[in-house]
Amino acid sequence: MQKYNFMPDLRESHLAPVSFDNPEIRAVPTQKFPPNNLLDLITYTRLHSEIRSLAGGMPASELHPRVDIQNAINEVLSDPNIPPDEIFQYGNARGNYRYREVVADNLTKVTETELTPDHVITTVGGQDAISKFLEATFGPGNPERKVLLTRPDTYSALMGAAERFNIQVVGVLSDHEGIIPEELEKTIITLLDDYQVTPAGIFEMVLSNPTGGVMSDKRGLELSKICEKYGLNAYFDYAYFGIIFDENIEEPKLLYLDSKGITVGFSSSKIIAPGLRTTHLITKDDELMDKYVAIKRDEKIFTPPILELALWKLFSNQEWMKQRLATVKKRYLVGKETAVEAINQNSDVLKISINPQGGMFLYPEMPPGFSSHRLLERLLTEAKIALVPGSWTQTHQLQMADGNLIGPPMKDNNFRLCYSTLPPNELKEVISELAIFLRKVAKEENIQLFN
Repeated sequence: MQKYNFMPDLRESHLAPVSFDNPEIRAVPTQKFPPNNLLDLITYTRLHSEIRSLAGGMPASELHPRVDIQNAINEVLSDPNIPPDEIFQYGNARGNYRYREVVADNLTKVTETELTPDHVITTVGGQDAISKFLEATFGPGNPERKVLLTRPDTYSALMGAAERFNIQVVGVLSDHEGIIPEELEKTIITLLDDYQVTPAGIFEMVLSNPTGGVMSDKRGLELSKICEKYGLNAYFDYAYFGIIFDENIEEPKLLYLDSKGITVGFSSSKIIAPGLRTTHLITKDDELMDKYVAIKRDEKIFTPPILELALWKLFSNQEWMKQRLATVKKRYLVGKETAVEAINQNSDVLKISINPQGGMFLYPEMPPGFSSHRLLERLLTEAKIALVPGSWTQTHQLQMADGNLIGPPMKDNNFRLCYSTLPPNELKEVISELAIFLRKVAKEENIQLFN
């Protein structure tokens, strides 16, 4: 199987274009420090309690509904209508039927698209869900060397999953809603006609990570029609379902759910608890669903039935869900407003171009000359602050055989900031300390600050 390069050496040329035609994958060296991926960074911060983290996309500790989950599990265990085998034996590849039924019922009300349990399959978290989509779309190892299209600033878990499946990810120009439809079609035509490279799918986010923009149904429909025209599958990630701050923005109804090749991914992590590792994919494309079921059945990696049943209990309690969403949104909004205020108070070294409409993240910019990637080691050892370098959430340009570059260039002076984890007072303090550290670095390296 011919392979091609994913990414340049992370230590020296982490922003350089990658070659489509290079048959060798340039291996990223395993390194203990500084971490070169999000999971290792989160692990590092947990092992070093002195580190204040702006990195992980996790709810605040006080938000974990410990008692509610405990009660839900107790209800499952004591419910005489649930046979013991349904709780304690292996689950099936589609996931627990009760869970899938309540998800289908709830989403039918929200989306106004008729959904049944057969349109729902559970996965073990968001990256596992994306991996299922990639394997179903590209095949194991991507033998035909097809490419995936997404926005330039994208979900870091997507990049890791694509690397594992030997898939090049190509950035397409976007705006606050996401991929610009005209740019998507132009990129598809360029790849097909000029280079005989086949785009097999797109990855988009209904509420984006890291920028926090909301994709309208109109935009989603435009993208889905282009995908259908050229035979691409499309994955729309909606991990932040229900977490839109602006009351003037209507919750998207996902009007494209009926289209061929469409999958929408939802997660319980952001509103209940990441550790439950329960995500669900929705598709009305029977061929895609059959592939998801086969992949999951062969892998035999399932969420424990007791956790799916506990979530079924919670999802079935509409009043609890309504209150839970209100509590989470209120806390996340306080975090966002605190972070925005702290950044505005340090506008010589930090600024934000996009004020997020929901979710858990900001995407601040530092003055040109800063590299969030190369700063990470000093941030961890000197400032005792963790953040996600912008290069971890961006697509590389794709360099073709004729030297032409596909996709926008990477930026090195952005980073992802999670405002949902730290208490507001500590969050403000950490951002202020980050600003002090950046001024110190700017003086050392003669970097001109923002006016």
